[in-house]
Amino acid sequence: MAAPAAGYGRVSVLGPEPPAETRDQLIPFAQATASGSFYALWKRDGGTDLARLPVIFCGDEGELYMAARDLLELFRLRAAEDEDSIIADLLDELEEFSL
Repeated sequence: MAAPAAGYGRVSVLGPEPPAETRDQLIPFAQATASGSFYALWKRDGGTDLARLPVIFCGDEGELYMAARDLLELFRLRAAEDEDSIIADLLDELEEFSL
């Protein structure tokens, strides 16, 4: 798998107060958390292939972070997170039975 995109994670690539024109380039497409955060595609530099646009995490408190370099990377990251949480839950259950 390719290295994560520059700015991935908890580093705001859009700055603490992104300009309105940058926010206007965001295309919301999926809910990220129960508290109202969502994912959006960042239609920058005139990109037309939606699958290749950067994915931005839009927090419920206004924070904006690069979540992935494109949709494929987001799906890979989310799948890995889900797999890790499933394994952690199974290990917790096994630990309870061994007491």
